[in-house]
Amino acid sequence: NGVIVASPIIVGRFVLFASLDRNVYCLDKNSGLLVSKRELKHEIRFPGVSDGQRIYFAAQDGTIQCFGD
Repeated sequence: NGVIVASPIIVGRFVLFASLDRNVYCLDKNSGLLVSKRELKHEIRFPGVSDGQRIYFAAQDGTIQCFGD
């Protein structure tokens, strides 16, 4: 139900993207199935970045969320 304004990011076998509904979605790259969804406190309007192991998203309030090991 949320609008996606930031480009998705592909890391390994996953596609991750954020939505204005305050959720970060993780899909399996091959099947397109939802792997996980995490709700944050604020919108994310920017694409995530990765160091190859972790993915970082910057929220509208200036916080940075890290996903991965």
